[in-house]
Formats: sequence, C-alpha cells, structure tokens
Amino acid sequence: MDFDYSPDQAALASAASQLLGRMAPIERVAEVADSGSPYDRDLWNAVVEQGWLALDLGAEMGGLGLGLVEVSILAEELGATLAPIPYVLCVLARRALERAVAGGASPD
Repeated sequence: MDFDYSPDQAALASAASQLLGRMAPIERVAEVADSGSPYDRDLWNAVVEQGWLALDLGAEMGGLGLGLVEVSILAEELGATLAPIPYVLCVLARRALERAVAGGASPD
C-alpha cells in the first residue's frame, strides 16, 4: 500500500508550508498569544483567500472537491507552525452542521 502524497497533495503541503513559514513564524505566534487576540486575523484572511476552508466541499457547493486527506495535510502544516487560527475547529464544526442538516448521514 502506498502512503506517499500524490503530486497534488505534495504541492498543497509545500504551498501551505511556504505560506505559514512567511506568515506564522514563531515570533508572530508569540505576538498573537501575547496580544490576547483569539487568532491571527491576517493569517486567517490569507487562509480564507487560499480556499482552505472550502477544500473538502464539493464543487457544487463552491468548494475544491478534495477530501479529508487534504484537510489533514493542512492541519499537519498548521500544527507544525503552531499557527494561531481556528482552522480545524471550523472545518469540524462545518462538517458536523452538514451532517445534522443531512439528517445524520455522512457528508462523504
């Protein structure tokens, strides 16, 4: 069984690593923590602009039509930098709401 990233998944991980390296160095993470802000607004806006919140949404809903593997790739990159944004929380909340609206059926 092959557990390597596909070329597209590797490109996603690389792009995320570059963006987070630029926008979430440890000094910035410390600044946000010291500021009392619940998250880094600039980083959050960049994540939204990249379409990360719609990564696992189907194209019919305006998403990119990818899956949880790609979401986990982003979560891993976010965790590696301690990125101060609520990405995983928002994705999980959205998925729970989708499931509730669908009557308990899995959105996948």
